[in-house]
Amino acid sequence: MGYSKGEHVPQARLVQRAAQVAPHSAYYLNHPLWQVLRTSAPFNRAAHRWVRELAPEIQQIVLSLHGELVPSASRHTLGALERRAGLDSLAALTILFRLNQEHCQKEWAWDCAVSIFRVLLLLGPWLEIRLVDMRIFKIYVEKVFSCATLEGKQMALERYDYPTRTLLLHMLADELKVCFADQRERKMPHFYALQVLDGKFQTKAANCFQIPVRSLGDECS
Repeated sequence: MGYSKGEHVPQARLVQRAAQVAPHSAYYLNHPLWQVLRTSAPFNRAAHRWVRELAPEIQQIVLSLHGELVPSASRHTLGALERRAGLDSLAALTILFRLNQEHCQKEWAWDCAVSIFRVLLLLGPWLEIRLVDMRIFKIYVEKVFSCATLEGKQMALERYDYPTRTLLLHMLADELKVCFADQRERKMPHFYALQVLDGKFQTKAANCFQIPVRSLGDECS
């Protein structure tokens, strides 16, 4: 059960056997995201190495022109990662969250956690097909969302109905696609779902995807 808790990564022999049974599984089993989630030690040294293992387009978003990891959480950076929702962007956002947590950059860490939440909603159907949707979400509740605090607030997602909300999001996104059927082929895969999350479809719909919070004193001084 260590995999479901983000505590272990699969051994090389297991990865080899899995690849024989299911082609391309080695990519997912070896993904740096699992190392990122497992590590409790300071991130500074390993973070750059993990980013270098991600897709080039993700590296371009989080690395400077000189190849340095920039832990800022600007809307430009977070938006670019959300639009490319996948394991690589999820890993990059998790790295940025941890780095900002370590440096007590609470606002940036909070913004990273919000983007992680949005990406998890976007990836819901993809994760559900692989039967890991609730496991992954619970890992993030424990290792990210419960650690995100800002101005006396803490994210409270322990009881969040993730499967239902992600299904609703993609149903609304499909409705929006129908309204703009002539343009849909020109949009990125998650364009319409992001429109729903941003409240550009229905304000009430966007409210369904707000992160619940609880009052709590900040821990970083």
